[in-house]
Amino acid sequence: MRKTALFLCVILLAAACTDRFEKRQFYAMGTLVEITHKKDMSLKQVIRTINDYEEQVKSFEQKYNDAPAGSGFEISPLWEVLFKKSYDYKAISKDRFDIRALSLTSLYGFPEGPYDLPSPEKYAAAAEAIKNKPLLFLDGKLVKEDERLKISAGAFAKGMIVDKAVETMKKNGAESGIVNAGGDLYAFGKKNKSRWRVGIRHPDDPNKVISTISVSDKAVATSGDYERFFMKNGIRYSHIFDMVTMEPASLYRSVSVIADNCETADGLSTVFFLLPEEEAAEACKRTGTPVLIYTHDDRVLKLCGWESFEN
Repeated sequence: MRKTALFLCVILLAAACTDRFEKRQFYAMGTLVEITHKKDMSLKQVIRTINDYEEQVKSFEQKYNDAPAGSGFEISPLWEVLFKKSYDYKAISKDRFDIRALSLTSLYGFPEGPYDLPSPEKYAAAAEAIKNKPLLFLDGKLVKEDERLKISAGAFAKGMIVDKAVETMKKNGAESGIVNAGGDLYAFGKKNKSRWRVGIRHPDDPNKVISTISVSDKAVATSGDYERFFMKNGIRYSHIFDMVTMEPASLYRSVSVIADNCETADGLSTVFFLLPEEEAAEACKRTGTPVLIYTHDDRVLKLCGWESFEN
């Protein structure tokens, strides 16, 4: 299942469509994007920004993933940042997060399907490549050492593009608004002199909210096992993999975080989805990240100041 509808993760409460604001929806980055903005504002440059950065991310991924072993690739300033961020998240997650996860998850059909279990031989070959072939950077180039390696910045690039869209809105004079890309959301300024109210949806019930928060100049992102998954022999296979065990992550149903920018919120929501409870509690203190965890036994864990954002 794809994270294509806003109700999957977060919702805006007390609808923002007033005499001052309106919403525009369109499809980008593999999901539904919704922008809340003043009625007199043009979104042409904002949409162009989103499309341009999406192309920069996807084109490099495709070139690398389709290339044979031994190929070398010039690294753009954008991808220098993305690789650095990926190593930051890898460190916080204690190696559970890895930008090379697509080498394995693609064998299951992720992200787009059709989904199925890989053969033991293909699984073992991909796992061996991930274990033995770290990303190799030589003379400013990325060298692909093994044709089985694939990369994807999907766990945090969408959040980064949301941030770029917000920057463009502000450059065009916007003082308040929201960019929501399938649940990766940044809200800036205020609506009618109040902070924006955001609801975190129950992973199984779109009519139920498990937490309501008020934010301004903050990002909110959610990762969950309901975003993309398939069932096989009674077992649920999620698109988020723990790259230490090299198996689908299964600790929680959903994890939401609040951060100062959407790239960080996007990446850390995945990182915390991979961390056991005690390690998540420690990591959120180290990173100063408010976290909301919904567990398989219906517990709601509010860590590191999440409650201070609740109404």
